[in-house]
Amino acid sequence: MAELLIEGDELVVKMDVLEKAESIHGDVRVPASAMREITVMDNVLDAIKGWRAGTGIPDVTEVGRFQDGDQITFAVVHHGVHEGVVIALAGAEFSHIVVGCHNPNDVARRLQDGKDALAK
Repeated sequence: MAELLIEGDELVVKMDVLEKAESIHGDVRVPASAMREITVMDNVLDAIKGWRAGTGIPDVTEVGRFQDGDQITFAVVHHGVHEGVVIALAGAEFSHIVVGCHNPNDVARRLQDGKDALAK
């Protein structure tokens, strides 16, 4: 399962080998300062829109890059884990990062704490 981390001054979506193949992309790295809002959702699949470059089964698995007009989302949602976090970004390669995860409130809190620490 993909992991969201703050490494140095970057937000990182760390993926395993299968997720990299599914997404046709390596680990995603964007400046942590680009994070604008972190939202926890019961079903993050609802936040994914547009055409996909990657792997997907509607309402089950969505992994890859999604383009809807000028909005570009990178998503890793699968294995029946549809709760997760949506991170709105500004000034980065993607406008949103969507990751399905267990304990999304804890993940969101950890990311916000990491961003706050970088701002000091």
